[in-house]
Amino acid sequence: MTELLLLLILAISIALLVLLAMLLVRERASAREARDELSRAISLFGQNISGQFETLRGAVEQSLERI
Repeated sequence: MTELLLLLILAISIALLVLLAMLLVRERASAREARDELSRAISLFGQNISGQFETLRGAVEQSLERI
């Protein structure tokens, strides 16, 4: 009887370990996706702000040429 309980506890422990490993793998994948998405957003923001500064620079140069 004791051996059966020990085997049951061992089986449950292994199952919990597998579930924990699956959870960690899923969390790592989610974190990687979040980092990639953040990287794309920052890159897009950088491109947008660069375009805005280029437009502003052109407007300032035109204003200076008029003076």
